Amino acid sequence: RFLFFATVLSLVWEQLSGPYWQSLLPAVNGLLEAGLPPSARLEHDGRSMRLILVDVAGATTNLRFIEPQIIHLQSVAGVALFAATPGLDYRALIGWIAAVSALLWASQVWVLYEGVVLALADYGARLAAHEQTQWIHTGWPTATEPGSLYAWWNMWGGTGLALALWIYLTRGRPFAEGATAPSEPAPGA
Repeated sequence: RFLFFATVLSLVWEQLSGPYWQSLLPAVNGLLEAGLPPSARLEHDGRSMRLILVDVAGATTNLRFIEPQIIHLQSVAGVALFAATPGLDYRALIGWIAAVSALLWASQVWVLYEGVVLALADYGARLAAHEQTQWIHTGWPTATEPGSLYAWWNMWGGTGLALALWIYLTRGRPFAEGATAPSEPAPGA
């Protein structure tokens, strides 16, 4: 069942990814606006992301990088895991899918924000010495070490959240195909 739902969701993700990215970007850009002194804005153009930087003097720098595919994989796997769970009525299924989607969305906003901060720090560290002084003076980040927590969370955090929520949902449930168990109420119901 999981493989079926994951395959179907993977096939329709192309149509869902654009609106999904458009839901992530305002939150990420709001965090960037609140957390960084100069102006930084993240944009998505289908297959890549562009980070637009405007320093205090008005100079613009554009950094382009590949779209992180882990966001797609986490979203598809998280939703497919709940869609494939036997014994849920449609109301509970929709509630649990909404809950896992909200958790994944929040996790992915944080990963994108932290990824931008780390990319900026790495970019600043690679500048020539005279450019680096101006970079630091205008308030851009300078620490380049991502830390093990960020690296782990980027790869496994969202997936771990989805799995933990699913384990909570299925605790004590029989897993045999066609087994019946009382339907778990949706979160908040």
